[in-house]
Amino acid sequence: MSVYKIEYNDLKELQIFLYKKTGLYFEERKFDYLRIKLENRLDKLRIYSLKEYLNLLKTDLKEIQQLIDEITINETYFMREIDVIDTYFSKIIGYNHHNFSRIKIVSAACSSGEEPYSISILVMEKYPALVDKLNIFAFDIDSNVIEKAKKGIYRQFSLRAINRSTIDKYFIKNNGEYKINDKIKETVSFYNLSIFDPRAYEIMVGSDLILSRNVLIYFGIEYKRKAVNLFYESLKDNGYLILGRSESIYNVNSKFVMVHYPNVILYKKEVKNGS
Repeated sequence: MSVYKIEYNDLKELQIFLYKKTGLYFEERKFDYLRIKLENRLDKLRIYSLKEYLNLLKTDLKEIQQLIDEITINETYFMREIDVIDTYFSKIIGYNHHNFSRIKIVSAACSSGEEPYSISILVMEKYPALVDKLNIFAFDIDSNVIEKAKKGIYRQFSLRAINRSTIDKYFIKNNGEYKINDKIKETVSFYNLSIFDPRAYEIMVGSDLILSRNVLIYFGIEYKRKAVNLFYESLKDNGYLILGRSESIYNVNSKFVMVHYPNVILYKKEVKNGS
């Protein structure tokens, strides 16, 4: 372990740098976690001064990506809160699916791919008439999880919320791992991008649905507003945004209209006729 002791002021300096550079905001209650990750990174690089490391970050974009990969948390699993997405398809698309020539869905900060793949499995299982219309795009700032998503290989733990018959239908088991079948893989396109990358906007624009679950919690208020405004501008008129259950855009964006269903809140880009 590095002999360099990371102090509170060091963490504050890194907190400010990360926020300005990426929009990621680490609250002080997460400083212990950040300290451990940073010590590991410094030790690996044999750097014993935070000033030296910050200078490296300012000149090396690859190192910024390495640090992001190190400090972002990507705990997810298949069919997590799938009832929210099911509500969208049953209540919003429903019998109106004939009005859609295609359904464009974006999973922002998709982690290792469980969310977009779950959407594809849900549609194939419950809404087969929509399969040929479905277009799913997914991106994440962490390059490691995007590579995992593209491979589509998972451990049993990631499949803990799926019943056995669904696993047998959509996964191939090999040496204790589960590879998602090609039919599902072909429905999702993955990209290594930040939400604020202009290329991410190009991917999101014209979306019917954007999912950004448990992402805003990493941003300060300025970047929360920026992200939610990007989602709003990217959606089609009367498109929808889904957030994590513990997230809210209260005091962040007043343009979205909350649509309530039992235990589910959707955010609608409501555009009235003539507006």
